[in-house]
Amino acid sequence: MSRWQPIKSAPKDRRLLLFGLMCQHEGLRIDGPEVFTGYWDNIDSAWCGSGSTVEGPFYVPTHWRPLPDPPRRTAP
Repeated sequence: MSRWQPIKSAPKDRRLLLFGLMCQHEGLRIDGPEVFTGYWDNIDSAWCGSGSTVEGPFYVPTHWRPLPDPPRRTAP
């Protein structure tokens, strides 16, 4: 699957490539849209960006796709 899918169909058991808006909590500024990696947080029932903290940044994804395979290691 290589096309962007609606966020409602996203699996919640792995990190994904996400597309959506980034919202700053203080001042309610909205930036974006952006592509970022993230995961579903069961405690907060929300999508979180990789590297986010409880202070943000906060993301509102609209679409997802699987992370690409990492590069293969080649023999010297």
